[in-house]
Amino acid sequence: MLPRGSLVAVVLLSGILVSIALPKPALADCGAVLSNCLPGESVPRSPFALRFHALPEPAPVGERARLGSELGFQTRTLIASAASPDPFGREVPLLDDWYTATPFLVWHVAPELSLAAQQPVTLSQSASGVEAVSSIDAPAIPIAAGDTVLSALFSHPLNFGATALTLMVAQRATVPTGHESSFLKEDGMSYSPSLGLHWQLTSLTFAAIGGLHLRRSVSFGDLRFGSEALFGAGVAYSRWNASLSTELQLRPALQSDESAAGATIHRFPAALLFNLGYPFGPVHAAIGVGSSLPVSVTQKGATSDRVSGPPGSVFRMSATLAYSFR
Repeated sequence: MLPRGSLVAVVLLSGILVSIALPKPALADCGAVLSNCLPGESVPRSPFALRFHALPEPAPVGERARLGSELGFQTRTLIASAASPDPFGREVPLLDDWYTATPFLVWHVAPELSLAAQQPVTLSQSASGVEAVSSIDAPAIPIAAGDTVLSALFSHPLNFGATALTLMVAQRATVPTGHESSFLKEDGMSYSPSLGLHWQLTSLTFAAIGGLHLRRSVSFGDLRFGSEALFGAGVAYSRWNASLSTELQLRPALQSDESAAGATIHRFPAALLFNLGYPFGPVHAAIGVGSSLPVSVTQKGATSDRVSGPPGSVFRMSATLAYSFR
């Protein structure tokens, strides 16, 4: 009989292989009028995170590799407006009650260099994607694989006496292998370089990161998604092997857009996240909750309105399980 740790690793590896093998029916036409090539995830998980959700961390001492998967849920993630007799338009949820799975594999090539691969998958969601705008009876979106994500992290300790301060340089790229209906697909490849700091004290951990998310722009009605700046900061408290963290993630668009109605849209996706983790031997388990913050601004004349995202979830929850190879 396999040891419990090996059994967990086999299950997680099987999940990665199954998600990669999922059918990808036809390449996405991201230039189509009704294209689902819209980003649903405003705060993608970093495969290098343990205490946090989206902030990378240096490799734990003695760890050679990490295999895991995250299950996620988000609600009211992507909302669009459609024409209607109502002068304010009709709200149409493109992405709602969204369930995802993201298997990941991290390999520590050297003490200061780690490589990772992720394969996000949309398991189900209650809305009907962009077809909901033209049909009230549009079917719900089926299971679909998103773009494969490849990442690298270079972490270099800085010598400041007894202070455990680490400089981190992260690279993240998406490979256009997914299906458009997953809402986990870019129009072509995307690239995200970032620079961060990780400061470890006795029981407190501080982390911060800044960078760019460079991608080809896609539009849908008044929604336009282009390149963004990336900013994140968090603090974690560790006690009795458990860790509790909170982090703030900001992804302001690099340019404002003018909608067909003449309103100026300043897109500023932001989220506040909380994460609780605990190790069970080589297995690390974590649960997280969070919500988007209403800091995006739609301005028309002298009036303005603050909204979340897009994309931005009213509520999000995640559960992560990872096995550490030493």
